[in-house]
Amino acid sequence: MRFIDLATTIAPGPDLDITYRDHSEGAMAIESMFNVPSDLLRRGEGWAVEEFTRFSTHGSTHIDAPWHYNSQIQGQKSQTVDELPLEWFFSDGVVLPCHGG
Repeated sequence: MRFIDLATTIAPGPDLDITYRDHSEGAMAIESMFNVPSDLLRRGEGWAVEEFTRFSTHGSTHIDAPWHYNSQIQGQKSQTVDELPLEWFFSDGVVLPCHGG
């Protein structure tokens, strides 16, 4: 069996804005939240984080769960992506080489 990862990189673009916060900003956040000065942190660094300030449904690799289309199907609550059976996402497939040029 061979798995092909269809995921794409999440990067800023037309449907996606990201604010990057470096380790020094993370140290300031830790000091503010927990009153822990940066000199007590390893190398004076806090966590580096990315904040998604705009992330549309179609901004990355995704599937459209039934919930995307309707709140109910056949009188029952539609499934959200975390409720879909994992088996739905592993099956035989076809790879089409699509190269520009």
